[in-house]
Amino acid sequence: MIEKVLSQLFLMSLAVALQIVVMMLGWGLHPQSWWWIIGGGVFGITVLRVLADHIDKGSKPVGGK
Repeated sequence: MIEKVLSQLFLMSLAVALQIVVMMLGWGLHPQSWWWIIGGGVFGITVLRVLADHIDKGSKPVGGK
């Protein structure tokens, strides 16, 4: 259980890091506040992941009981 949480957190951090690199190298943007970018990115992805898991648990299979 804890391994799954840690691995998801690690993958979310990698996703945010990749987004930052793309914005800096691809678009030429320069960040003003690293805390907002990193914290907001990881927190936002975490909230979306929790909502998606909650929705998946509440949904019933099509044609199922």
